[in-house]
Amino acid sequence: MSLLLTVFYILADAFVYMPMRYIMFKDKLRYSYPGTMAFLFAVCLIEGVLYFFLQNMVTSNVTNYVFRLIFMVIHICLSFYFINDNWQKVLFLALLFVPVGITGVTVSGIFEIVVMPGLYAVNPMLWETIVKVVFALIMYYPLYQLFDKMLKPILDIDAEKCWQGIWLVPGVFSIITLWVSRSFLPPEKIVFIALIRLSVLIGCFVCCVSLSKTAKLVEENTFQKAQAENMKQLMELQEKQYEKISNHISQLRKNNHDARHHIRALMSLANEGNLEQIKIYLEKFIEKIPSGKGLFFCNDLMLNAILEYYYSYAKEKSIPIDIKTDVPEKVFDSADLSVLVGNLIENAVEAQENLADEEKFINLKIKTFGDKIYFVVENAFDGVINTRNGQFLSHKRDNQTAGVGLQSVNEIVKKYNGELVITTDNKVFKCSAMLESV
Repeated sequence: MSLLLTVFYILADAFVYMPMRYIMFKDKLRYSYPGTMAFLFAVCLIEGVLYFFLQNMVTSNVTNYVFRLIFMVIHICLSFYFINDNWQKVLFLALLFVPVGITGVTVSGIFEIVVMPGLYAVNPMLWETIVKVVFALIMYYPLYQLFDKMLKPILDIDAEKCWQGIWLVPGVFSIITLWVSRSFLPPEKIVFIALIRLSVLIGCFVCCVSLSKTAKLVEENTFQKAQAENMKQLMELQEKQYEKISNHISQLRKNNHDARHHIRALMSLANEGNLEQIKIYLEKFIEKIPSGKGLFFCNDLMLNAILEYYYSYAKEKSIPIDIKTDVPEKVFDSADLSVLVGNLIENAVEAQENLADEEKFINLKIKTFGDKIYFVVENAFDGVINTRNGQFLSHKRDNQTAGVGLQSVNEIVKKYNGELVITTDNKVFKCSAMLESV
C-alpha cells in the first residue's frame, strides 16, 4: 500500500461532503471559505499519512476503525471552531453528514462484492477510492440541491431554543450507521448492510427535516410574539403622541376663547386712543404665546413621532442626542421603520444608565439613496458585552436570554434584504445596515 494511495483514500471521504457541509455556513465562517477548506484538507493529509503508518504497524480492522472514529471527532471539533454559530446547529449538520458519507463506502462495498470482485482483489484500496470519488461526483449536485433548498433556510434560524437537543436525532442515526459496519459483519452481508444504511439515511433525513421545520415554526411563533410586543410599544407611543396632540388642541381652544377677551380689551383701549397701553398689552400678550416650534426630523409621520418621543426621553435622561435623517414619505413601511429605529434608540438610552454624564451620547443617522435606506446608531456603553452563540444577551433578563429588541431589528433588516452589522470599539456600540425597499 503506497503512501500516496493511502492519502487519496482518506481524502476521498472528504472530497465532496466536507466542502458541502461548510458551504451551508459560508456566511458564518471565522475565515474565508477557501482558507478554511485549505486548512481542513491539510488535516486530511495528516490523517492520511498517519493512517498509512498505522496500516503498516497494525492490521486489526478494529484499530483502523477506532482511528477513523477519532479523526471524525476531530473534524467535528474543528467545525465548532471554524463556524461561528450555535454549536448545536453545527453539530446537527455534522452528524447528518455521517450517514451521507458512509453511503459512499457502502456503494464501494457493493461494487467490491457484487460488480467487480476480480478488480478489487488486485488492489482493493485503489478501486474503493475510485468508486467513492465517482459516487461523490455523481451525487454532488442532487445532494447540494436537496440540502440548499430544504436545510439551508432552516439553518438560518438563530433562536437558540429551536436547536436544543435536535442534534441527538442525527446522532442516534449516525451511531446506528457506524455500528452496522463491514468491520464487524462478513463481506457477503454487504447488500444487507447497504439496505440498512440506506434506510437509516432516509429515516435520518426525514426526521431531521421534520424536526427542523418544527423549529422553524417555533421561531416564527417567537417572532410573532416579538412583533406583537413591538406593535404594543408602537401603540403606547402613538397614544402618548395623541395625548400630546390632544393637549395642543385643548390649548388652542382655550387660546381662541381667551382671544375674544383680549380683542375686547384692545378695542376698548383703541376707542380711548391709548396707543401706549395697546403696545404694552401686546408685548405682554406676545410673551405668553407659545413659539409653536415642534420637533421635526423627517416626512414619515410615524417615524417622526417615534424620533420626537425618544429625543425628548433622552433629553430627560440628560443624554446628548444628535439625530440626522433624510426619509421621504412612504418609501418604507412606517411601522417596520419605527420599530427598528425605536428599538435601537431605546437600547442606546438604556445602555447609558450607569455612565457618567460626560461619557453619554447617542448619534442616529438615516439616509436614503433611491430605493435604499442606510441607518447607523452609535452610543456609549460600559464596555461589557455578553453574548451566546453570536447573539447579544439582554441586560433586562439577567444576561440569560437574547434581547428581543435586537432580534426584532435583525428580522426587519433581513426582511428588507439587509444585514445588521454590530461593532463594539472603545466603549462605543454601533449598529448599521443598508435596507432595500421591497
